[in-house]
Formats: sequence, structure tokens, C-alpha cells
Amino acid sequence: TMAVKSQAGDQIRQYLESEPQHGDGWFTRLSTEAEHFVEGFIFSIGLKSPRTWFMLVSTCVAVFLCSPHVLDWSWDTSMSIVAVGTVFPAVFSIQAAYTNRENSLRHLHDMKATMMWLYMYLEEVEGVELAGKCNELMSQLTVDLMRMLRGCSFDGREREKTHVVYDGFRKLMSLASNAKKLEPVQYTGIMLKIEYMLMHFEAVKCIKDTSTPKGLRKFCYFLCMTTPILLAPFFANFCYDGDEVHGSGWGCAPSYFVGVLYVLITSALLTVQGELEDPFDGDGPDDIDWTMWSQSLECVPLHGEDGPEMRKNRQLKEVWHSGVTPREAGFQESDKGK
Repeated sequence: TMAVKSQAGDQIRQYLESEPQHGDGWFTRLSTEAEHFVEGFIFSIGLKSPRTWFMLVSTCVAVFLCSPHVLDWSWDTSMSIVAVGTVFPAVFSIQAAYTNRENSLRHLHDMKATMMWLYMYLEEVEGVELAGKCNELMSQLTVDLMRMLRGCSFDGREREKTHVVYDGFRKLMSLASNAKKLEPVQYTGIMLKIEYMLMHFEAVKCIKDTSTPKGLRKFCYFLCMTTPILLAPFFANFCYDGDEVHGSGWGCAPSYFVGVLYVLITSALLTVQGELEDPFDGDGPDDIDWTMWSQSLECVPLHGEDGPEMRKNRQLKEVWHSGVTPREAGFQESDKGK
């Protein structure tokens, strides 16, 4: 035992000593920061959202109409009142959507962990054949779950997409019932694990079917769409310094700048809320990565005492099928015949 602990300690120290230092040059770091800035700017202005462009154009037109040479409307007020009434509901809606996303992730990773445990347990008790069938059923269950959560219909039938997921759970139960080497206690434990997976599926399905409060989202949308136009006289007031008028009389740069900035902030909040509202569709950068699920289940049979060798052989086969030589992929020449 002491020898094993000493060997593990040596491996940890060797790993820590050989851990790569992230010493990227200043140009690389600057390029990364610039890339993040550009992505954040594009996300904020919402180039792909017609709503943002409509709000920008409407606000600029409203400020123009309130300029001294047109309607000459202007008034001054406390911006904090409007900001609090507009931003806070949007923040509350974002918080509710974020909470749903985190809860969905928690239930989904519990389901995935249970699937991996179920395969490993059946492989130890029943053997590779039954465990392989279990892995096939769980892989198909994952595909059906993904299609259901992403809103894809099944053979043109909308409601069938949920039923096929329940079919997958029943197939897993039938597979466990056909196991020959399971003791009654072991069989009960597997059934409890399947029940555990079903409970997490129902929790995720409930989150999918029940969105954040619709009244709050509609209220935020109404405020973010109307307040920039209603605040046009306030924005136009930036062109006045007492009785003196700045600019050309058709509006000044500060009035348009403040109006556009206000639109970008409120539009960004609506965009964030919309991205977090449905974390299952896979359209946004913050959505759930379903590729991780399929890759994890595919690699479940490659774990164990000889796991590194099995994974290496599988990777080598994939390299050969891709048309790249093992040497080009980083393998040693001695691995060629494995």
C-alpha cells in the first residue's frame, strides 16, 4: 500500500512539474482580447436580429422628429427611474432563464452518469454481450431525447417524439428483466437506477415545456421596444444648453449617441434572455452540447483496466480509415500492427 501511495505521489509531482506554462506572447493575448471584443460587439448590436435594427432606426427617427428644426420637443428627467423600470425586469427574466438552464444541465448530467454506471455494472455482472445491447439502447435513447428536446418531430408526428423516449425506458427495463445472472437485489438496484433516469427526464421535460414567466417576458419586450421612442425628447434635450442649441438644429451627436447606446443595452438584454430561454435547441453558444453525450456513450466500452490500450487501438483505426499515416498522426511505428 505504501509503495502504491509513493508511486502515485511521484506521478502527481511529475505531472505538476511538467505542467505546461501558459506563457503566450502579448500579441497572442491581444489578438484574443480583440476577438472577444468583436464578438461581444456583434452580439450586442444584434446584427442577425431585425428587432435591433428596427429599434435603432425608430429611435433615430424619433430623435430627429424631436429636434429643434422639426417639432422642438425636449424635456429633462431622472434617467434612473426609466433605467430601473426597464432593466430590472429584464435582469429578473434572465436570472429565471439561467436557473432553468443550470437545472437542466444538472438533471442531464445525472442521467448520463447513470447510463455509464448501468453499462459498467452490467458488463461486470452479465458480460459484454448484454452490456453492448444496453449501450445500443442507451445510445438510441439519447438520440430520441435530443430530438424531443430540440423540437424535432418523429415521422411527422409531433407528439410521437415524447413517446419514443418512454419506449426507450421500457426497452431498458425489458433488457434488465432478461438478464440471467442478476440476483433479486441487483435487479432491484438496476430498476431503481432506471427509475432515477426517468425522474430526471421528467424534470428536464418539465423545464422544456414550462418556460420562464410569459407575462414578465412580454412586459420586458414591451418596455424595451417602446421606451427608446418615448425617451426621444429626453435624448433631444442633450442638444440644449439653456436657451442655446448645439448642433445643426436637426439633432446633435450626443442625443443620437445616447439613444443608440440605450437601444444596444436593452436589445442585448433581450438577446441574452432569448438565448438562455431554450438551452436545448443547439442554436446558441450557451446551449447544451449534445456531441458530448454521444461521445461519452460511444467510449463507455473503452474504459477499464486495459482502457488506454483499447482507446489507443480505436484511435489508430480511425487514423488509418481517415487516410493519414500513423506517423503523421503522432503514433509510433511500433503501434502499426496493433
